Amino acid sequence: MSRLLSPSGPEIFTAGWSSSASSDLITLGQFTHKFESHYLVQARGGTPDEAPQAYKERSPVNKADKIKAPLLVLQGSLDAVVPPNQAELIVSNIRKRGGRVEYIVFEGEGHGWRKAENIKTALEKELAFYEDVFGLRR
Repeated sequence: MSRLLSPSGPEIFTAGWSSSASSDLITLGQFTHKFESHYLVQARGGTPDEAPQAYKERSPVNKADKIKAPLLVLQGSLDAVVPPNQAELIVSNIRKRGGRVEYIVFEGEGHGWRKAENIKTALEKELAFYEDVFGLRR
């Protein structure tokens, strides 16, 4: 799940947020659990060998150089649906370019948060991130 906020239209983003989001569909297919890998094949029109262009075009990591706005990435350390390496690909790419990215890993969590303290922390981090990006004060 990802959200991008823009005060000026769909092509200019002020901030981005990602939670357990895939970034490279080819590696996702190699590391996700069996059920999700079948979904990828169905949604992309075939396997990576059968539809390589679809996987390339639809993998956010291949467009990460276009991410200019600050990005908050939240990830569960035990996520079997979208493993942490997916988040780390985007985070690494943005950091190499000197972009702003905040990366928070919730230890012991999977695809989404189950522990009350992590749900609270995730919401607080997201609020603080937006307050900082938009220059808001509490």
